[in-house]
Amino acid sequence: MARRSYIPLLSLVVAAGLVMSPITSAVATERPVDDSESIAPAAASATVNARILIELPGGSIVPVDLDQGVVRLYSAGFGTGLADYSFSSGADGAIVATVAPGDYLIEFASSDPRALPVHEWYTNSRYQQGALPVTLADGANINLGNMILESRSLDATRLSGANRYETAVAVSQRAFPTTASAVVVVNGESFPDALSAGPLANNLSAAMLLVTSNSIPEATRLEIDRLNPASIYIVGGTGVVSNAVLEQLRPYASDPSFVYRIAGADRYATSRAVVERIGVGINTLMIATGRNFPDALSAVPAANAFGVGALLLVDGTRTTLDGATQTLLESRSAADFYIVGGTGSVSAPLASAVSAISPTTRLAGDDRYATSVAVAFHFFVESDEAFIANGTGFADALAAGPVAARAQAPVYLARATCMPAVVQDDVLSVFANRIVLVGGSAVLSDSVASLTTC
Repeated sequence: MARRSYIPLLSLVVAAGLVMSPITSAVATERPVDDSESIAPAAASATVNARILIELPGGSIVPVDLDQGVVRLYSAGFGTGLADYSFSSGADGAIVATVAPGDYLIEFASSDPRALPVHEWYTNSRYQQGALPVTLADGANINLGNMILESRSLDATRLSGANRYETAVAVSQRAFPTTASAVVVVNGESFPDALSAGPLANNLSAAMLLVTSNSIPEATRLEIDRLNPASIYIVGGTGVVSNAVLEQLRPYASDPSFVYRIAGADRYATSRAVVERIGVGINTLMIATGRNFPDALSAVPAANAFGVGALLLVDGTRTTLDGATQTLLESRSAADFYIVGGTGSVSAPLASAVSAISPTTRLAGDDRYATSVAVAFHFFVESDEAFIANGTGFADALAAGPVAARAQAPVYLARATCMPAVVQDDVLSVFANRIVLVGGSAVLSDSVASLTTC
């Protein structure tokens, strides 16, 4: 699935990095309804006529409001970039598009305020991959007739329990209704070692469950028993998840020896150990600070959006790479590198050192919420689901990452009682039909479910 820079209702700004650093920045920006271009028609031209109608809630079909509809034409071929031509609707939803001859993919979209934003590729396809190419010959005048955009709903569901351990179980049950071949276990009270575990769970097709440093909560124990895994992976040293917990987990694996610990001397060494365990076939490496959790949380599903991914934690305050991190990055230089978070999270000199190893893109916003949008914007084309987690706590978002990855969906961060406007905008623009709140109403209120903005 292509990065969303190829999707028309979205506007992606890619700016050069700081002087002396080849790193680029991808930042989500406002999406104009009318992205019309002042391109003069070529001497040879073709004309497309159409009329955009929209199905409103309740079933009535009406023309879109003036200038609330748009048609965009792309040179045929998936992932061809931004639209070659874009035209706004006029009175009664009518559009006349005069363009150079060629093969095009055509998209019709509406942001009519009477309905949720919706779009459709010609003909009757939600995704660009299914779009039917149209050949426009010199002098041709093609009338596509009425393009009726179906009504879109945005349903909200919630995955939650009485506490973070039960919420992780609810997420696991959603992702693995029967069994799972593996389970990844992390400390639910400490984020550093757990952050890198999400992509490991993704690559192992494993459930991720939470324990305390010295005990297994009953809900977690029952869920592991239900999943009947062949193997169990503990991420973190004995100070994070004790040997007593490891021994208690042995009876739940198909063989007592199939309980493994992945750990290092500190959070960064543990993160490197997780990346090493995932292997050498990584094609997407997300890099985030290990000093805080918000930026890393949104990176988990993105790591596996295009295949085998991993999340590497670094000390973002450093100005140079330590030897162990540099060696690991050099060994994975074939992967696409992404730094998640602004320079306050991962310094510009450190980013420059990373980009000297392999071309690197920084995904960042003005705050943790906008950064989660920047990640979603870059990696997720059109997701039927959008996962929402509290941006001021880590536990529920930890559990959300692997299940969102399985659904090819982003994890957005929100406040407990409202949704930041930048997040609401992207949830609507990704054309999701469902939002999944991860956590109870004390963590994410019903106002978040109704897209109430902050």
